[in-house]
Amino acid sequence: MSKHKLILCFMAVLCAVLLIRLAHITLIGHDKWDSYAEDMNTRAVYETGPRGDIIDRNGKIIACSRPVYSVNISRADMGSSGLVREEAMSSASDVMDLLKARNEDISVSMEEVNSSLSEKSYTSYMPVVIAEDIEPSTAKAIQDMELPGIRVSVNYVRDYPYGDTAAHIIGYLGRISEEEKAEYVGEKGYRLEALIGKSGIEKLFEDKLRGTDAVSRLQVDSGGNVTEQIDRQDTKKGNPVKLTIDMELQQIAEKALEDAIESAAAGGTFTGNYGDVRMAYAPKTESGAAVVLDVETGEVLAMASFPDYDPNDFA
Repeated sequence: MSKHKLILCFMAVLCAVLLIRLAHITLIGHDKWDSYAEDMNTRAVYETGPRGDIIDRNGKIIACSRPVYSVNISRADMGSSGLVREEAMSSASDVMDLLKARNEDISVSMEEVNSSLSEKSYTSYMPVVIAEDIEPSTAKAIQDMELPGIRVSVNYVRDYPYGDTAAHIIGYLGRISEEEKAEYVGEKGYRLEALIGKSGIEKLFEDKLRGTDAVSRLQVDSGGNVTEQIDRQDTKKGNPVKLTIDMELQQIAEKALEDAIESAAAGGTFTGNYGDVRMAYAPKTESGAAVVLDVETGEVLAMASFPDYDPNDFA
């Protein structure tokens, strides 16, 4: 066979291979690549969902989720509603005037807003935050203004109304550690920046207390600009957890324990409702614990520990 025919045969085989591969990609692998392209052009914006309440045996709230209101410029509106930058800037100016009149802290200047709206980057789909942690009344006033492109978002932070009371029982929240990443992010689908229970009831009942975050899925172009909002899922509050603890008795137990430790350290007399006790001198006494049980049911009514901490510092 001549060299010319060999080259033609080689080219024919190569073309056949390329055609088969093209057919595989466009027909058989269509769904896979279509899904891949969609993922590449889709971004998600999250709002933290509220965790379930922790209550005592009488229904008193020991831990709850406090709403935190923020005002921002929505890039989704600029993509799907035809909002132009000039309108967004005008709305931002009106909002800032209201925030100043109500003595709210403003996170950005008008120059920074303009720069953010003009920016072309991977994060161009993110909302431009104007102010955070504003008063509920201010949030309501901004919503009533119905300004184009302006949205009030709600995130939730953990709040412990009793402060350090029952802190060792309730526990606290914290970021997902490197060691916890495989379980919470890989297996349970948590966002990496999510807060989880690190100790106590918050950790023991994490799966029950956990709330569902709100998520807005946005379609973006090659420059990261939002072209439309695909869909939105609202937040869902986690389930409540009721304890056998009586918070009034818990406060009494913690105060009595602290007084007893101080009296022991000083070698003084512990004064209680049921009589005085002369404490043995124990200068190195710095900590202790006490438990109050229902003798009939075995339920824990109070469980004090000293020293304590305020879980609000970790919320």
